[in-house]
Amino acid sequence: MDVIESEYLPSLVRLDLRALPVGICHGDPWTGNARFQNDRTVFFDFDDFGRGPLVLDLSTAAWHFADEESLENRAMMEGLIAGYQKVRPTVSELDAFPFS
Repeated sequence: MDVIESEYLPSLVRLDLRALPVGICHGDPWTGNARFQNDRTVFFDFDDFGRGPLVLDLSTAAWHFADEESLENRAMMEGLIAGYQKVRPTVSELDAFPFS
């Protein structure tokens, strides 16, 4: 939690989070809550789902990848962002994204 507060919170405080696109979010997307089959990703475990900024799911998944730094996790995070942008080309959402 210290890393989140010291490194990411300051960048989020400057944003108007109310201006971000809102919709239904999974709430806890990570590899432990996903299965990969037939070239698709299927999520389960919806106990944290709700309405919120759509970038929340992208940030949560990336946080799990960034938690343990490795070349594989970095590649997975970059693939996640690239895939997200194919479906939702965004600028404002990525400005709120705390990972580079």
